[in-house]
Amino acid sequence: MDMDFQLLFYFGMWQQVTCLFAFVGLMSIWYHIGRKNGDYGQVWLALSILCWSISGFVDSNAFYESQLIQLNGWKSILSLCNSLFILLALP
Repeated sequence: MDMDFQLLFYFGMWQQVTCLFAFVGLMSIWYHIGRKNGDYGQVWLALSILCWSISGFVDSNAFYESQLIQLNGWKSILSLCNSLFILLALP
């Protein structure tokens, strides 16, 4: 069982770092190009990727089996926010 938590920790850390890098990249592209055009779709998309980064943070903090239900609840809330931001990016 200990190996599952180690795998979840490393997966969560990589998800957090990769998605945070993508968030910063999208926001910097929007700041230099999209801000002048008044297009906020890329900001909503970047915020949805930030939800994935926070979800990776939640995964990396799953140390005890008793916390899995609470962590799955947080991941469900972040998934809903992710879907909301993607829908806001569509128009």
